[in-house]
Amino acid sequence: MDAYDIERITKRYRALCELVPLKPITSKAEYETAVGHLNRLLDADGAVSRITADLSAELKTNFWNFEEC
Repeated sequence: MDAYDIERITKRYRALCELVPLKPITSKAEYETAVGHLNRLLDADGAVSRITADLSAELKTNFWNFEEC
């Protein structure tokens, strides 16, 4: 992996994070936003089930971590 690959990964990750909160949830507002995102992912699951399943699993992990605090 070279600098070009890292740049591509970084840009795509940032773009994804704008749509799906992949960082730890630290507030009630972030939690509520993430719940909305998860609901939309679950509604779209039939379209690209493997990708949405992975994203849904990541969001659920973030929910669990936030709810445990």
